[in-house]
Amino acid sequence: MAWLIFLLLLIAGVAAMLIVPALFAPAKGEQAKDVRFEAGNPPFGRVRRRMAMQYLAYVYLAVAIEAVAGLAFVYYLLTSNVLDIVVAILASAATAYFIVREHGR
Repeated sequence: MAWLIFLLLLIAGVAAMLIVPALFAPAKGEQAKDVRFEAGNPPFGRVRRRMAMQYLAYVYLAVAIEAVAGLAFVYYLLTSNVLDIVVAILASAATAYFIVREHGR
């Protein structure tokens, strides 16, 4: 019987999370929210560059470099050869630095 109460409360909670924002959302979005500027701030000036993947370097850092660092840490825990770990981390950090630096130009 407790699982049924939990299931009903779960369904009610999910329904509330879907319905309440729809009730309080504005009927039509503001024009400033639709233009290509962040955070809904009023636009000023022209857009410096248009890129569909403007945060590609940060995605690369989060996906690839974080995984390399994590695997390097696990490898360090399993072996005693520290020099290989340091070289792998420095190489991945240097690669990320050059990618982000080129992305900013």
